[in-house]
Amino acid sequence: MEGLIIFFVLIFIGIFIFIPFMIRKAMKSGAQARNFIPDLLRLTGMQLNDQTLSGVYRDFPATVRFGLGVNMGKLIMKGPRPSNQFAGLHGRNTFFQTLHVQLEIPGAGLPPLGIKEKVGILRTDEFLNEIIKQTRMELPELKIPHSLPRVRFYGTDATFATRFADDPELKRLLSDWHFTDIRIGGSSVELILDDNMVMPTFGGKRMSNPGYVVQALDIASRVAVLAKN
Repeated sequence: MEGLIIFFVLIFIGIFIFIPFMIRKAMKSGAQARNFIPDLLRLTGMQLNDQTLSGVYRDFPATVRFGLGVNMGKLIMKGPRPSNQFAGLHGRNTFFQTLHVQLEIPGAGLPPLGIKEKVGILRTDEFLNEIIKQTRMELPELKIPHSLPRVRFYGTDATFATRFADDPELKRLLSDWHFTDIRIGGSSVELILDDNMVMPTFGGKRMSNPGYVVQALDIASRVAVLAKN
């Protein structure tokens, strides 16, 4: 019972105290951070309302939502007391930045397709995070040849998937992108960046520059173009 109370206290601190503090700190720290929002608006031509960027990007209605995630897997595995059993978790972030990009393709009726970097059981905390958040890919894996880095295809329409498999522009855009999670279906394309290792992988310098947001929009818009055509 004591462990459960501590667990919920940590979640409360993260959501209602730590996350707003980190957002304010990111907006205020350093010249680059101060210029993040003006540069982002200039580069995308979109408008910011609270933590949501919206507008039209490369002819597609687009929204970008910013947030901070909680590494629930790490909290569950560590428990209320330190333990050497999960010593490898010390390098994992408890709180991390997330990004959710959504583009609309008016009038489209796209089959469901996922392009995703698989999270293996060896990354146990993130594996648990996806189960808890119910973000695991539920579509069957498609065994199609492709040249896109670090991803697998999931869906039921292999012909549709081949549109993306060897596209050189999409391959270029994904070459230095990590934790790829792209979901297509109906009239929308979604790109999700939600992984507790995003900061150590991308690096603080890259994450404090709006270029990674522009890259996410470029990836999503390229996928939208391929899906539409």
